[in-house]
Amino acid sequence: MSSHSSIDPSIGCILDGITTSGRAYLEGQESVRSALISKARSLIGALERPNETLTWLAWAEPTRRAAIHTALQLKLFNILSSPKSSDEIARATQASPVLIQRLLRHLAATAIITELKPSSYAPTPVSRALAKPRSAAALKYCDALPGPVLARLPIYLAQTKYRNPNNPSEGPFQHAMQTPETPWNWARSQPGLGEIFALHMSGYHEERPSWMDPGFYPIEERLIQGCKQGQQHVFLVDVGGGIGHDIEELMVKCPAASKNGRLVLQEIPAMVAQAKQQRPQVESEIHDFFGPQPIKGGI
Repeated sequence: MSSHSSIDPSIGCILDGITTSGRAYLEGQESVRSALISKARSLIGALERPNETLTWLAWAEPTRRAAIHTALQLKLFNILSSPKSSDEIARATQASPVLIQRLLRHLAATAIITELKPSSYAPTPVSRALAKPRSAAALKYCDALPGPVLARLPIYLAQTKYRNPNNPSEGPFQHAMQTPETPWNWARSQPGLGEIFALHMSGYHEERPSWMDPGFYPIEERLIQGCKQGQQHVFLVDVGGGIGHDIEELMVKCPAASKNGRLVLQEIPAMVAQAKQQRPQVESEIHDFFGPQPIKGGI
């Protein structure tokens, strides 16, 4: 049991900051939200004992990622669109009821879902987001590519005597994946990974302001006025733009841009094929962005 003298003296200041920022947020000041989150995290850091933090890092966090990935494979978050029992979820997934119960308990313990009562669970905003393909793609992609590389990064750095990696052909990625390929070339050979990456990129700025939103950037004044007009000119080139989500957004939010000239997506063959299928209204062409740019004069 801790004594009063062992209490972190910063806790009082953090609580005062949370009270002030929290009151401002409740009054509608959205700008304080990030500061409020930061203060809340500082409070956890001040309240947690070191062994509690280390236990979370060593056990809770890695197992939470494994539980989330398994739940995504089972489409568990889609099934849990409303409160359900673990038995209902087990029947829907056709997985072992014991395994599902263990999975659900861990997801609830790490705040991904909510446990209403024993063996009864409900969705949270996070689990609802994970039911959306574009949101879930971020975790799927990171588990497939950056995850294994980061797991073996300490071994790579030790073997290279902690030199800063500066060779893109002989770096942490090649060490982890046991391949001479670059990440981009390797990813092309992995079934489905390109589609997951495209989904991840298209969902990356969900719930974030877009530079195309009114008042964010003066598109009309800075980009459109004074440009050469007509479809014989290229107005914008989106290099490595996935399946054209940004160009499509620009066409909707700023119709004058597409009237001013062509909007061209440049991507690898697989992405261009997908873009032509899903967004036929977007002009697209194959291009390796490590090579010379064939279009001149666009933005």
